[in-house]
Amino acid sequence: MIAYFALQKYFISLNKPVPRFFFIDQPSQVYFPSEIDAQDTDKKEVNNLYQFIFNRVKELDGKIQVIIVDHTNLNNEEFQKAVIEKWWDGKKLIPDNWYK
Repeated sequence: MIAYFALQKYFISLNKPVPRFFFIDQPSQVYFPSEIDAQDTDKKEVNNLYQFIFNRVKELDGKIQVIIVDHTNLNNEEFQKAVIEKWWDGKKLIPDNWYK
């Protein structure tokens, strides 16, 4: 992820015609679920991960779009403002009637 954002920063600074989006599928998956994490280290790391992404988008002045599909639901304002669809409320990315 660091390398991708670094490359994007480089291409943007040179105004190169490289697509300026990043699609990430479940970046928090490596951290969840963890029932043995009494200190909530996993949740902190997921927060750090998303904060890193938010900071890079701000640093690049919104010249990159990051699309993330994830199961996590962080309890912080910046994350909640960035959520477009809440799949954890029973909705599905691919509705049942598409394949049944």
